[in-house]
Amino acid sequence: MKPILLFSLLICFTTTVMAQRKIIVVDFETGLPVKGVSVRCDRSAAVLTNYLGEAKVQQMFDSISFSHVEYTPEKLAYSEIEDTMFLLPLRYSIDEVVVVGINSDLRRQMERIHENQIYQKPISGFSFNLGLILDKRTRRDRKHQQRAKDVLRKWDAK
Repeated sequence: MKPILLFSLLICFTTTVMAQRKIIVVDFETGLPVKGVSVRCDRSAAVLTNYLGEAKVQQMFDSISFSHVEYTPEKLAYSEIEDTMFLLPLRYSIDEVVVVGINSDLRRQMERIHENQIYQKPISGFSFNLGLILDKRTRRDRKHQQRAKDVLRKWDAK
């Protein structure tokens, strides 16, 4: 009975040891391994990378995060992670960007130019395009574009 118990403990121990995954963290610019990166899977304890940039994490997890004082922090889902993780140095990151609205006169000019490019009138007074008449997508696209214009006008009015 003791050999069976010992064998089952050995199997449990090997499965827990094998259920780890090795991830290498490198600098995006130089490709050199980064030491001291905090790697955290889900809510487990953080693991630091060694001098080779290696960290052993659990095999299955929902999300993983990487953080280091000199690099931009990353948080990825399990499906996005590979065996090598590239971190971008902080000197390449920018602060928050704020986009301000556009001048309403300029917007109207841009809309007119866009409409003229989409629905260019033929040079002669008469044209016939059987494909556009039979194509349901063209009518649907025109309705969609008209709804989008109405929404934009309401937004501009606010």
